[in-house]
Order: sequence, then structure tokens, then C-alpha cells
Amino acid sequence: MGFWEATSIGADLIVHVGHGPLVEKSPLPVVYVPLKIETDFSVADELAKLPHSRIGLLSIDYFLDLLPKTAQLLRELGKETLVGKPFHKLLKDGQVLGCDYGSALSVQDGVEAFLLLSSGEFHARGLLLHVTKPIFQLDFFEGRLKEYGPNARKRLLMERYAKIAKASEASCVGIIAGIKPGQKNLPLAESLYSKAKEAGVNSILLSADIVLSEPLLDFGCDAYVSVACPRLAIDGLPINKPILTPEEFLVVLGELEWESLYPQ
Repeated sequence: MGFWEATSIGADLIVHVGHGPLVEKSPLPVVYVPLKIETDFSVADELAKLPHSRIGLLSIDYFLDLLPKTAQLLRELGKETLVGKPFHKLLKDGQVLGCDYGSALSVQDGVEAFLLLSSGEFHARGLLLHVTKPIFQLDFFEGRLKEYGPNARKRLLMERYAKIAKASEASCVGIIAGIKPGQKNLPLAESLYSKAKEAGVNSILLSADIVLSEPLLDFGCDAYVSVACPRLAIDGLPINKPILTPEEFLVVLGELEWESLYPQ
């Protein structure tokens, strides 16, 4: 439930379970209750499979408490660990979000590989677009170590290139301006709309709190640009139409080169 919904029902307080704060000011007080995940598989056995000596440690919110223990186990295996600083000042050292990989970028020159404490592919896929070093994921739900190597990164980059190419042929592009706190960036959406107009690209400016596939289809555009959660573009919606990040749209408009978009 968002701030508007909570206010509309007369709530005095929001209790948020699972994540830490991402906004400094809010219209209602918020109590953040951390969600801690316990694991019963042998982490040490999995860590012993890491082939590299200098490891950058990363984690999503749920597993941050396991970072110190993981670092200790790696040191016992003779490995050196580095924990970086995120871009967002409310995040903790080593923490990553789908839109904040500063903890990786701040130490990438000093490590041989990254170890990500998470589950699923969401954060690993995002990391693939930001760093070129090998990525290993300690998946606590599957109970195993997974590697995202050069082939995984190549497939993801090819996927993004194909989306850009398809969007370049669009007769209409919908520019989605998200209005959620922390995602709202109307000046950027308006700037992209103006640039599209100058480039002769037919576009419409949309706004949404929650971006869903069905309403987008009603506008009849051939491609969309997400000025909301950046992962909306990377992970997409079931609409069979490309959704680009703002930077990818600048490639379509000829203002950025593909080679400069993601580290090669």
C-alpha cells in the first residue's frame, strides 16, 4: 500500500515488512520491519567452489545480516573481500537494488569477481548490465552457487540491442512518467518527449503509479520508454512490445552510441 492509499483510508502509520527506507521524507510515519531469511544449507561448501581470490561482496536487503559471516568464511578460505558503497545514502554498504548497483561499481576495479547474496535472477541480471567481472550468486532458496558468466551477459546485451532496434521502427512511442516516490522524474520524461519531437519521432507522454500491460495496450504505441522503475524496461511486461530505458531511447534518437550505453 502506498502513501496515497494509506491516507485515503485514514491510516496514521504504515508498517513496511521486508525492506529498509528509500525515501527521506514521507507524508505518514513508516515503521520498517526487516525480514531475515535463515538458511540450512552448507554455505561454506558452496563458497569453496569460488575460483577467484579477490571477491566483491553484494547482497539484497533480506540477506545483509549474512554479509559479515560470508566475508569471514571467505577469509578462512584464503580469499580477500571488498564491500562497496551504494549510491543511495539510505542503503547499507554492500546492498544492491534493481536500480542501485553502486556497491559493485565502487569496488569493481579492485576485485576479480562478485558474489551476490540473493535469490532468483532479478538482481543478477541487473548486475550483468553494470559490470564486466564474473558474477556468482549464492542463492539461498535453491541452496547452491550459480555463475553468470560472459555468455549470460552477451545474451542480455543482445536482448537489449534487439529491443532498441525494434523501437527504432516504431510509429508511436509512449513515454511513461512514473509518479511513485523515488521514481518520479517528470523533467526527464518531458525532456525525452521534447527530444523525440525534435527528432521527428511521434510520441505521447503518459503517467502512471503502477504500470500495467493492459492500459498500455489501449494507447496503441509500438514501443515504450520507462521513466519509472528502470527494471520495468529490463524485465518487461507481457505486451510483446519493446520497453526501453531513457538511455536506450537516446540511442534510438541518435544522441547516444550503443557502445557507450553498457560497459563492453
